[in-house]
Amino acid sequence: IFALVGFFGMTQKCNDQDWQVLQSVSGNVTTINTPGWYNSWFGTVWTYKRNYHFEYTKEITPESPTDESTRVTFNDGGTAEMDVMIRIMTPTVSDRQREFHRQFSGSEKTMKDAIWGHISNVLKATAPLMSASEHQSACKSEFQQMVTEQLSNGLYEMRKVERVLKDQFDTKGNPITVFATETVRDEKGRPIVAQKSPFEQLGIVVTQFSITETDYDQQTLKQFA
Repeated sequence: IFALVGFFGMTQKCNDQDWQVLQSVSGNVTTINTPGWYNSWFGTVWTYKRNYHFEYTKEITPESPTDESTRVTFNDGGTAEMDVMIRIMTPTVSDRQREFHRQFSGSEKTMKDAIWGHISNVLKATAPLMSASEHQSACKSEFQQMVTEQLSNGLYEMRKVERVLKDQFDTKGNPITVFATETVRDEKGRPIVAQKSPFEQLGIVVTQFSITETDYDQQTLKQFA
């Protein structure tokens, strides 16, 4: 019995799909990135996956007991609730792995909530770049591309502009003008990042992002019809 307790107390196993943080009894911290058994000497071990898959949907499930969709507002006042799916790769460099561990302490729920917060901010900031009609008819791929870029690079600097809505008129037949948003670009035409992405700071890589469902409000659906 003592031999078994000693063996499992002094050794740990890291799987190929994981990486681990080992804190020794003396307080020294190291990261384990090599699969196989190693000596832990009764230290504390936290295990993280190299890749995570999260879904944020309106549907209530045991894994998602609350509505995790994001409500966005387009520049014509139309709204929609968006369900998304994301796959991320966690940091591969030791220093960033330690910072990742300091922020999340092995809690997958905390990690999922933080990722949802960043996705929600990006979706809300991107929606005013277009009207609900533009998004529904022709700009879904452009919208998803803009969101994916900002998830990795950071929130773009935006400014308010006036925009005439296409094929939309008031009761007198005049074209409708609304306040919209556009990205601010540098002299080379590249969007200027106003707020760095926490993904970039932590070394998180987005390997896949999809907007799986867009539920427009009833007034916007009538407008489409």
